[in-house]
Amino acid sequence: MFQRILVPLDGSARAEEALPVAARIARASGGSVHLLQVVSSPIDYGGGLAAAPLLSEQVIESEVSTATDYLKTVAACPGLSGIRISTEVACGLPPQYILAVARSGEVDLIVLCSVAHTLAHESTVHTLILRESKSASLLSSSDAARPLCTLVPLDGSALSETALIPAARLVAALAAPAQGALRLAQVVKLVQATTDECYP
Repeated sequence: MFQRILVPLDGSARAEEALPVAARIARASGGSVHLLQVVSSPIDYGGGLAAAPLLSEQVIESEVSTATDYLKTVAACPGLSGIRISTEVACGLPPQYILAVARSGEVDLIVLCSVAHTLAHESTVHTLILRESKSASLLSSSDAARPLCTLVPLDGSALSETALIPAARLVAALAAPAQGALRLAQVVKLVQATTDECYP
């Protein structure tokens, strides 16, 4: 199961939609949640030989302080009660920093609603990308009348099959205490027969 879950936040309500899903997975697995906010420091590359920060150190410190307070508030929200929570504020480019945390080996799963394009292609850990405004329906669908079902597309390769165990673990965590289901799919390309093949 997923023991160390990373939730990158940017202060937006959209990013916070990942919190209830991450909390559910953490409760089912007995895991912890690491809240991360990366404060960007824009760089000016125009005109000079060396890159220069566009923001003063004082402004950056203020943004770090604001982000720290924000994460403390999020960590104390009732939806995360009973879960081990850690917080981190860092400076840099969000996708690159999140990928660095993933490569560090300190997280098993990333749950997020933003900066997904880069992470989907480059993350070295399992990444659950939630569609905007869909986390509530994901959590409410795990009842007996309509069990949570996850589609796993396969192409016959060993690489595609590596998705099976993480998908099963996610479904089990999100559907708990009910039972979820996996639906496996493979698209087969049909080869059209030529006239000669049809009529020897």
